[in-house]
Amino acid sequence: MKDLLRTEHLSRADVELILDTAAQFAENPLRSNTALANKTVAIYMTKPSTRTRLASETAVAHLGGSPIFVRGDDLQLGRGETISDTAKIISGFCSAMIVRTFAQADVDELGAHSTIPIINALTDDDHPTQLLADWLTIRENFGSDISGRKFVYLGDGNNMANSWLIMGAIMGAHVVTATPTGKWSP
Repeated sequence: MKDLLRTEHLSRADVELILDTAAQFAENPLRSNTALANKTVAIYMTKPSTRTRLASETAVAHLGGSPIFVRGDDLQLGRGETISDTAKIISGFCSAMIVRTFAQADVDELGAHSTIPIINALTDDDHPTQLLADWLTIRENFGSDISGRKFVYLGDGNNMANSWLIMGAIMGAHVVTATPTGKWSP
């Protein structure tokens, strides 16, 4: 798996491998790790975030890499440079890119034109990194086999609701959502 563009692209085996790796890091988060030594990771955000930005920058640093934070207005997107061009340019300078933006199509296009891994850290439609964190917590509390378990998502029908429904299907769990009237996204 080169990219993490959409929750629906994950297989159960992918999720289990990611959760196993995350659990190992959780046991000793400050241990010496050089997986990203001498590498840079672009962290591109057009949607502001406290937790996602700090978690992303900290994770890259703990893996021995150098995070480069890029705001939406730092790039020439929309001012003559295409997403395709941007993907190619960033691929020449960085080893991976974490993206938090509005349009899922932008993340998909970055993935299509980059030669480096693209990680979706949130779009209006999907939030795969948050779902992986949620499912790590579920696994820590209920064990690794959650097939057939029932979960309820209560809140706005947004990217998180969509992602919960998809992850439930991937992991063999039964997920239902309850959203206020008029709060389900199309």
